[in-house]
Amino acid sequence: MNFIAAYTLTVLIETVALFILLRKKYETTTILKNGFVASTVTLPFVWFVFPLLGFGWTLTFVFSEVFAIVVEAIWYKLAFKQMGYGNSLVLSLICNLLSIVAGLLLS
Repeated sequence: MNFIAAYTLTVLIETVALFILLRKKYETTTILKNGFVASTVTLPFVWFVFPLLGFGWTLTFVFSEVFAIVVEAIWYKLAFKQMGYGNSLVLSLICNLLSIVAGLLLS
């Protein structure tokens, strides 16, 4: 899978997951905008920066996904004002697990 396909898949999966999980509490535009921003900020690091560190596939995968989950959790906490850190971390974990599984299945 190339970066554009992975990016599109990630944004779609994670943003749809965000919408399903948050639609009763937050406005649609807020959810969609922040899903797009979170993936747009983290995915280039996952694809282009972490592989350059030379850790091998397994450690690169682990470090990059932990990075994405933590950064997106922080973003969600800032973007969704009433959300606590624990909930933002769980939300990020769910969204990222869905996109990781989809990416692995399509690779």
